[in-house]
Amino acid sequence: MPEAQLELLRSKFGLDTREMACRNLEGCEHCRRKGLFTRAGKVAAGAKGQTLAMEIYRPTPEFLDRVLERDWRGAEKVWRNERRTGFDDPDMTGKTIYEHALYKASQGIIDPRFIDESMRTFESYRVFPDYAGAMPS
Repeated sequence: MPEAQLELLRSKFGLDTREMACRNLEGCEHCRRKGLFTRAGKVAAGAKGQTLAMEIYRPTPEFLDRVLERDWRGAEKVWRNERRTGFDDPDMTGKTIYEHALYKASQGIIDPRFIDESMRTFESYRVFPDYAGAMPS
């Protein structure tokens, strides 16, 4: 990954990038799939398996009030302001699927480039303050 992207992960999301891992399409002894080939005829490599990134929300009365008023941005703000921990913490309260993926990338479970390329770029993702109004650092 380019250093500029790593710096953005550190500064914008408050992540320690030292444990992150990027997929090597040539594979290694830990991830090369013996007998499994890609459509191009190469040995499938660079992945040890699959994992899930998701979001679940248990609505609060305040959130439901916003929905009743059709205040979608207000409802989102209520939900997102429930976050109590950084993006490198396993507590997913108030976090989006994107932020769950960031957590998994910070643990070396998924390639952070997948998030940037398949979900939303790091530059364009909007970070909400946590319950105390703090932004990641």
